[in-house]
Amino acid sequence: NVKNTLLYSMGYEDPAMIDKLLDLALTDNVTPANTILMLASVTRNLDDQTPYYAWLSDNAEAVLEKMPDYHVSRMPEFIATTCDADNLALAIEFYGPIKDQHEGMARSYDIMMDESNQCLRLKETYQSKFDAFLNGL
Repeated sequence: NVKNTLLYSMGYEDPAMIDKLLDLALTDNVTPANTILMLASVTRNLDDQTPYYAWLSDNAEAVLEKMPDYHVSRMPEFIATTCDADNLALAIEFYGPIKDQHEGMARSYDIMMDESNQCLRLKETYQSKFDAFLNGL
């Protein structure tokens, strides 16, 4: 599938390029239903999601207006679930104040929190053993 190939190839670290990719999601070249896929593709390729959340904070109104309501409500679990404490803090800062303003988003936020915290607990418990395994290869 060409669309998925293009979406998964969007791996950039330069904040200016990240902004350009995210800006593209708000154009008429990307359908409202595919906007969430663009946002998720960008975040999945970032170890540090600070540039994404900076852009999202500046463009939240446009993003929320463009996407269908059922995608808006799923943003936390679909885009923000993470295994990185710093990225989770960014997600909490963004979604915490708005989760009760969009039908279904509070549940998606809870799912994001549960899945992210479970991953963080597993990472804390087993990371040293995994590192030792990799070092032994």
